[in-house]
Amino acid sequence: MVATEKLLWGTSWPIEVLALDGSLVAITGSATILLSIRRKSDDQFLDFNDATFKAAGWTTREQAMTEVDATNAAGEYAYDLDTTSVTNEADDDLYVFRVRDSAGVAKNMPQVGEIWSDGWVKDL
Repeated sequence: MVATEKLLWGTSWPIEVLALDGSLVAITGSATILLSIRRKSDDQFLDFNDATFKAAGWTTREQAMTEVDATNAAGEYAYDLDTTSVTNEADDDLYVFRVRDSAGVAKNMPQVGEIWSDGWVKDL
């Protein structure tokens, strides 16, 4: 996952991954690359349906990522998290981003990254 700027609530957080099969060939055309976001302080997951962190009862706990460009960026998948719609964010907290392939084709997954809100990227 890539981030190059200070990440603040009220902005868009770009999340990108590269999906590779067992032969290290880029996977294109997949709809099974899924993102989940967990707030570390209370282990609540973001429900992408209503942009609320919850301990249970999610409608959409994992969000499908979109392929960037199968020809010019083969295997790259992205999701822009619009944090302006998140209803119960917590400042100065650690957020864990996890990307997996529910079909099991991508052999370099799951991929995990961490971001501090209102801070610099801690560990990608």
